[in-house]
Amino acid sequence: MESPETAHETGHKASDKPAHKAGRVPTRLRLARLGVLLIFFVNGATFASLVPRYPEIIERLHVSNTLWGLALGIGPIGGIALGWLAAP
Repeated sequence: MESPETAHETGHKASDKPAHKAGRVPTRLRLARLGVLLIFFVNGATFASLVPRYPEIIERLHVSNTLWGLALGIGPIGGIALGWLAAP
């Protein structure tokens, strides 16, 4: 077991054990991070490409601003509900 002085010099506690080599992130974690990055990128790109077309979409569907707002509000609510269902 390390003494407190040795632990202080290395910056680690005696009970700290690295799960992987220093400086290397496991491939599984890198792929998970990449997946999350891609999901957020696609979500943002989709939203950004649709927002300028909202007036055209409203006109073609012949809906009121109120109905359009309700339709847009259902998306996040559905996402939250499905997120809760996906957890189990």
